[in-house]
Amino acid sequence: MKAEKLKAKLLQGNVTNWSFADACLLACHCGWKNTRTTSSHHIFTHFRKEVPSLNLLEKKGQAKPYQLRQMSETIDTFKL
Repeated sequence: MKAEKLKAKLLQGNVTNWSFADACLLACHCGWKNTRTTSSHHIFTHFRKEVPSLNLLEKKGQAKPYQLRQMSETIDTFKL
């Protein structure tokens, strides 16, 4: 149930003060899979080929707001 609450929070436009773990949890809940990790960059790909990949950067335990905005737009566009 936590992932659904995170998704609702994201779609309402709240993109600040997100822990990186919560961002990864939501990405996995929406169908992305962490396929590659390079340093602090985590690359997520989706099983649906038309959905773009997602790049999340961890910095001091937080997710970047601009990357959360990208995730929100993708979730909304592809109805994930």
